[in-house]
Amino acid sequence: MAVDVRNNRFSPCCHVTKKHFEEYTTIEEYENSEKLNKLQDSFRKNERNALCNYCWTNEDNNVQSMRQSVLQDRQHSDLDAITQIKLHTGSTCNLACMMCFPSVSSTWKKLWTETDPPEVFAKKAPELYDSETESYIKKNIAHIKYIETLGGEPLFSKRFLKLLNWIRSSGHSNNITLYIITNAT
Repeated sequence: MAVDVRNNRFSPCCHVTKKHFEEYTTIEEYENSEKLNKLQDSFRKNERNALCNYCWTNEDNNVQSMRQSVLQDRQHSDLDAITQIKLHTGSTCNLACMMCFPSVSSTWKKLWTETDPPEVFAKKAPELYDSETESYIKKNIAHIKYIETLGGEPLFSKRFLKLLNWIRSSGHSNNITLYIITNAT
């Protein structure tokens, strides 16, 4: 099972609207929620849950879905424990890559605010994972197989780098695959 963590909001993936799970304030509440249990049951029964319509629509139109793409290189056979966590490390970034946008790149935001009024960006806070999610990772490190992160530039996040160092020193790093979306500078 996977969890996408953004601003203390959780969902099974980035395509499931956060409003479906917005009432949960901790990852433990999300993990034990009836909504998530129903989603897990639908996967066990090989039923198409409506929360996953984004992927089902792609697959029905012969377009590879995010679900299919992830399943190619990640084993998600355990539906009873969170084995994959996607973290957002904030918007601090050193570049303004063409495929990016102001809400996740501080450099893009600076460039755009020079031409657009500041209120355009005032409502969109940078996406971050919280300290409770970090505590959850540390408490459940034995079950976690995949950590995916993006920012901004995740490798600029001292918090994320400290977490990586903790994972290495915990002795679990050989059992975890990291997916870091980086500009590689």
